[in-house]
Amino acid sequence: MVKNCNALTILFNVLLFLSIPSIVHAIDTSRPGPANVPTKVEIDLYVIDVDDIDDAQQNFISNIFIQAKWKDQRLSNRKGKTTYDTKDVWNPNLQFLNRQKLFKSFPDIVEVDSDGTVVYKQRFTGGFSQPLDLHNFPFDEQQLEFQLISVDNTASEVDLVEISMGISAKFSIADWDIKGFDVKKVEYKFVPDAPTTEGMVLTINAKRYAHFYIYKFIVPLFLIVFMSWIVFWMDPADYTTKISISITSMLTLIAYQFLAVSSLPEVPYLTRIDSLMLFSTILVFATLIEVTVTSILTKRDNVELARSMDKYCRYIFPFIFVFIFIIRIVKIK
Repeated sequence: MVKNCNALTILFNVLLFLSIPSIVHAIDTSRPGPANVPTKVEIDLYVIDVDDIDDAQQNFISNIFIQAKWKDQRLSNRKGKTTYDTKDVWNPNLQFLNRQKLFKSFPDIVEVDSDGTVVYKQRFTGGFSQPLDLHNFPFDEQQLEFQLISVDNTASEVDLVEISMGISAKFSIADWDIKGFDVKKVEYKFVPDAPTTEGMVLTINAKRYAHFYIYKFIVPLFLIVFMSWIVFWMDPADYTTKISISITSMLTLIAYQFLAVSSLPEVPYLTRIDSLMLFSTILVFATLIEVTVTSILTKRDNVELARSMDKYCRYIFPFIFVFIFIIRIVKIK
């Protein structure tokens, strides 16, 4: 009786092994294929949307879909398509190198066809770090990168192959013009003398729409500066009114800067619009100094000298302003 029970137990285990081979195979999470041949992983990448670009924080928020496909003959079976958790099978461990905080929309599973073709699909939403060069702000062009790598796999172990890459025709960022995108394969070496890790970079080329900053910042700034120059056409004897206009121009410019600073990027260097605002402030302050000097000259009965100073300043100040404008705004690097 005992022998019959043992025989039945052995027979049951054999049948279980033959009927569910995928469970046994799933235990083996080593890289599929020959050891001297890299596993080919086909990549489909599609940028669904870019929701925001944060100049000050040097990052952007995006919505992206990825599909990876590779062969693992150990998972092939005659039952058709099956699913596994990614931790139960070998996978290329794809990650975005420049990711910050990403959220996944789909469960971490893979689908396996009967011939052993493994497909992984995932949608990511969240932030990506991106160094931005804002020296030309607000007339700048930027490149937004998605740096995809196979973690813990060297270039001799995993071969990433581009199958399909693309971006949406229109993004949610209204103040940027998307010029196109580019894809290239790169190799990373995180530690000196360590094996290289293969990766792919999808780069979106974007140009900022400057119209908002022209109408809301640059044009009002011009008007404030031009207002301060009215004093050059006034009679030096009316120095009280001239000083009043100069002080009003200076205070208006200060108030304007307080309102503008919240919409401008906080970077440790001067952007093009920062330079224009700085030199405009210096010119308005210089106008106040000139009015003060001509007022003193008028009080000392040097009216002709005061008028002569006003006459020269009518041309000197606009010339300086136009020169600064050409250097910092019109001239493109």
